[in-house]
Amino acid sequence: MTDETLEQRAEQIVNYNFSNRLSAEEHRLAIEITKEIYLSPEELPFDIWHEHVSQFDQQLQTRLSQAETPEQRAVLRFASLLLQSVAEDAATSIFSNRQQSLAYLEQGLKHAEAFLSDGETTSGVRERVLLLYVNAVGTLEQLGQVDKAVETAQRGLKHAEAFLSDGETTSGVRELVLSLYFNAGVTLGQLGQPNEELDTYQRGLKHAEAFLSDGETTSGVREQVLQLYVNAVGTLEQLGQVDKAVETAQRGLKHAEAFLSDGETTSGVREQVLQLYVNAAMPLS
Repeated sequence: MTDETLEQRAEQIVNYNFSNRLSAEEHRLAIEITKEIYLSPEELPFDIWHEHVSQFDQQLQTRLSQAETPEQRAVLRFASLLLQSVAEDAATSIFSNRQQSLAYLEQGLKHAEAFLSDGETTSGVRERVLLLYVNAVGTLEQLGQVDKAVETAQRGLKHAEAFLSDGETTSGVRELVLSLYFNAGVTLGQLGQPNEELDTYQRGLKHAEAFLSDGETTSGVREQVLQLYVNAVGTLEQLGQVDKAVETAQRGLKHAEAFLSDGETTSGVREQVLQLYVNAAMPLS
């Protein structure tokens, strides 16, 4: 693949993932990271690629230590967290090395905690922080480390709640807040704690209702809203709370019908609409 083709492909990936939400410098760094870390590894042995990731991270940290303005620091912090997310994705999808994927996520979370402790508040960094937590929880579950997944989810939820309390309203952060509540509930279910699982879904749904009341209409948030309703209904059925399961399903279906009436067409939302109808029918059968 030529450099020109790599550049074009990297730009397509970045534009798909971020649309027009990045600053010019964030966009440039995102393309560079995608090109160097995600698209180039196909031609490299794992050890050489891994060293390249480490060097890239060190370069970003050096530049960050030399940054003179909050704006420069925010851009480089965004890039640092994006680098670890992209490396995690490549380690799994290209090298099939899930343990190394977890190592990149943990390195990203180490950076994230340092950035937040230093007072970073930009939405772009907050979104990357929550995405790292969401992916870390999922990876830990897949590796069978469910206790650690629950612990990680709880740490992430503390940040999520802090962001919302601080007035964070961006759709990307809202979507990941709901996704983290969903993942946290799933891990508690795997530990055989259905009451705690239900409480987690209900806490997520409280935020979901607030987001919708605030006029949130993005497809990603809508999909997460319906996912929470689907699992809440299923957990209520498991606990034998049939009447409450029916009531919860009906609330979720009102949202589902409203989304469709509003012209929602994304496959993820459509899938959850249908799943919610299935779950809604089960207590009645």
